[in-house]
Amino acid sequence: SYLAYKIADRKEDIWLAMAGCIADCYLPDFADEFAKRYPEFWTKDVKSPFDVYYNTEIGKIALSLNFGLKDSITHVVQLQNFLISCKSPNDVFQELETTKAFRDKYNEINKKYETLLKEAKESESHKIIYLIYGGDSSLSSDLANRLTYLYPDKFVMVVYKKGVISNVSLRGIKIRNHLEKILRKLENARGGGHENAVGATIRTEDLDKFKDLLENELK
Repeated sequence: SYLAYKIADRKEDIWLAMAGCIADCYLPDFADEFAKRYPEFWTKDVKSPFDVYYNTEIGKIALSLNFGLKDSITHVVQLQNFLISCKSPNDVFQELETTKAFRDKYNEINKKYETLLKEAKESESHKIIYLIYGGDSSLSSDLANRLTYLYPDKFVMVVYKKGVISNVSLRGIKIRNHLEKILRKLENARGGGHENAVGATIRTEDLDKFKDLLENELK
């Protein structure tokens, strides 16, 4: 989004470039320009991309587009064509026939997203925020990032169970070091990522063992 905006230099696309950058956890150098042009989509005291993602209207648009990409290929193409024709961020949530599928998908996923967040918050008294869920679509990265933003001093473990395999998203200070040690003690497990944000794939039958190993690592 950043490079596309810089190369094309189309000022009317600044909102779409901003949404793309924020969704990728990047605060671009044209943030001040965007804030002046669309103050109603911004907020004061922005210190990080997540401040924008979770506390502004442009952040809501970025999240909604992320959810929209989880739809069928046909509907994703429709969304793409719609965005090409958009002139303003105000167009995104207009009740148009061309955006009905996108709005329906957003409402469907957002309802599940908010329900799972509420469930995860029930473990806020612990050192580790746990959330284990299933279903047709994975929201692990979205949920793990939001929970880390809400509880920056805690570790976060979000698990998406899909049959015999579970995908694990972990967040926390130097969590990659802990994950590397845990993976050595499990069979058919793999994972990796950034220093404070990682993912892993394990056998569902090893999920309890994984939790125990993680708790022991973090003591």
